[in-house]
Amino acid sequence: MYRTAPFWFGLACLVAVAGFYPTYLSRLSEASLSRHVHGSIAAVWLMVLLLQAWFMRQRHITAHRALGRATLAIVPLFLFSGALVVHDMLSETSRGFVQAFGNRLAFLDVTSMAYFAWTYGMALRHRREVQLHARYMASTVVLLLPPALARATNIYLQLPAFETGLHLSYAITELAVAALLFDDFRKGGLRRPYVILMVFTLFQHASFVLSPSWAWWQAICRGIGAL
Repeated sequence: MYRTAPFWFGLACLVAVAGFYPTYLSRLSEASLSRHVHGSIAAVWLMVLLLQAWFMRQRHITAHRALGRATLAIVPLFLFSGALVVHDMLSETSRGFVQAFGNRLAFLDVTSMAYFAWTYGMALRHRREVQLHARYMASTVVLLLPPALARATNIYLQLPAFETGLHLSYAITELAVAALLFDDFRKGGLRRPYVILMVFTLFQHASFVLSPSWAWWQAICRGIGAL
């Protein structure tokens, strides 16, 4: 199953580099420690997925399982560092960009981390059911696409507004998930991991427009920023 997965995970790594290079990788000295930690762990996670896919392609089952056990330490660190990054962003209230988009981006980050934790848990639960396990793990890579593509499209296409790039990034991500769903359909039927992923992606896309009117979320963001 998914013999070309290493190629697609490698492509996701290139998308991440292209998206985060101008704003982060080329300006490492300007970033906070929490961003360095979170970025490093995110890179490790991508490498883990690429290696896991390669091990399965080569039938190295023992190595695949050993590396899978290592993720039990990686995932909590990734979630904790992500929470610190959200806090840092919401604390930077003097920045115009944060004032304009911080709360909305924080909602995307928080829900992405929650979904990441859930889909990883489902991958562990279904670790002996390869069709579900592989799809849940692959879903974690899709979460990378909107933030990486939003940065890439805004910078390289020189779009007139940040919102334009973000909407475009979600449209591309939705097309990617639709392609995964179509691939499942033509192979015999839809499976729930990608159906849930599509619903979540559409929900996040809509939340970027709707969340500024959610008073409860604005209050939460103020509380987080004040910690």
